[in-house]
Amino acid sequence: MKRAAQEAIRDAQADRETMGQVQARVDTTGARDRAAVSGAHALVDGPVGARWSELNKDPNFIAWTKGNDVYSGLHRQELTPEGVVRRR
Repeated sequence: MKRAAQEAIRDAQADRETMGQVQARVDTTGARDRAAVSGAHALVDGPVGARWSELNKDPNFIAWTKGNDVYSGLHRQELTPEGVVRRR
């Protein structure tokens, strides 16, 4: 009985360590995602200026982003992340 309890405690400790590693990875990924969004907004702020926050909420603009690009034929929301990555 004592051996089973010790094994259960060891298993629980190993699970806790694994969860800690997973949480650290989630935190890192979240920070990277937030940095990418901030970087994208900074890139747009230059050419568009302070109007970006207004424009980003405009229903006409949002509808436009859901369409296909005339030149590539690709969905504009697919192109946006590619443009941000290529510009860096």
